[in-house]
Amino acid sequence: MNRPASADERVYELLLHLYPDRFRAEYGAELSLAFRDARRDAGGADIRFWTGIVLDLARSAPAERVSTLCAYRDHLSPPTETHMKTMGILAVLIGALQAVNAIVELSAGGVRDGALPLSVVLLALVLGALLLAAGVAMLGRSRRAAPLAQLSAVAWLGLVVLVRTVHPWMSIASTILAVVFPLALLIFFQLGRGRRAAGTA
Repeated sequence: MNRPASADERVYELLLHLYPDRFRAEYGAELSLAFRDARRDAGGADIRFWTGIVLDLARSAPAERVSTLCAYRDHLSPPTETHMKTMGILAVLIGALQAVNAIVELSAGGVRDGALPLSVVLLALVLGALLLAAGVAMLGRSRRAAPLAQLSAVAWLGLVVLVRTVHPWMSIASTILAVVFPLALLIFFQLGRGRRAAGTA
């Protein structure tokens, strides 16, 4: 008959949830046994013992999480040409829209009236053109598609943070476009999908 788990063992089993499910299912029983042995050898679970346990978990659990994410990413099927074309078309349309929006702001006199900093509007124009170029590269399945798209996405997110904190210029719709689509681009390429598809060109 199994003895009931001690309070220390229950706490340790809770901490094991820092590991991915797959890892816990495979090694959880061994780790719990090793914990009991280590606690017995240490003569109890004092602060030094728990410090060692927590440091070990802090070192190994994130590594296992990353390993699980990498394994998941490696099993993703590469995107079809349709995936890349869809993202490319969206990048062209949104890049053109953002560039046109910046040109409208320039010509509408917002900069002259001091309502908008010229540097911010010009930066939005350049970043709109960069996103448009990334979209064209994606449509052409160029090797430059991934770095261009990622650079453009990060730059747009940076611009949104700058504009919303320093000078609330962008409309809500424009802000959503400038946040949601760059995040979607980053996720698309970070999962390795876009990079693999671009690399086949």
